[in-house]
Amino acid sequence: MRQVAAQVNDGKRRVDAIQKIWLWQKSVHGFRGPDLVESNHRMLINGELHCRALWRAQMQWAKSVHAYLFDQTIVLCRRDVLRRHQLVFKERMALHGVTVQEMHDGKEPSTGASLRNAFKVSSQARDYVFSCPDPATKGLWLEALRERPRPQPPTPAERRLAMLM
Repeated sequence: MRQVAAQVNDGKRRVDAIQKIWLWQKSVHGFRGPDLVESNHRMLINGELHCRALWRAQMQWAKSVHAYLFDQTIVLCRRDVLRRHQLVFKERMALHGVTVQEMHDGKEPSTGASLRNAFKVSSQARDYVFSCPDPATKGLWLEALRERPRPQPPTPAERRLAMLM
């Protein structure tokens, strides 16, 4: 009986997490690309970080962003200038095949930018260097990136339930 109750509770938690992703995505202005619930089943961590986007060791842009780490995707947003409470979609990056590298404080070799509490997420298309406000936050992000759960995309039934609730 306990095993059945545990399975029901796990299923409910999973549907609730998928629903949170779906509602969050709907609240982001200008969201582009496939729905997050197609490949993600929960949000792992989020927060405001300073981000530098690099392409072939050339800095493309650098600014503060709100980063949202899901189990298979990282989404970057910025605050709307006029409506501070609303998020505006900036970019997304699939985490399949990315490398995560802890950066030491000091100058970055490729751009010469000074780094504090930073880590780098690299893919074939682009690199992102994220700077955290403190070492504890950096540790949380690195742990979340390195200990991501294996892919478990939501089933069609779970997606349907999440959108009905």
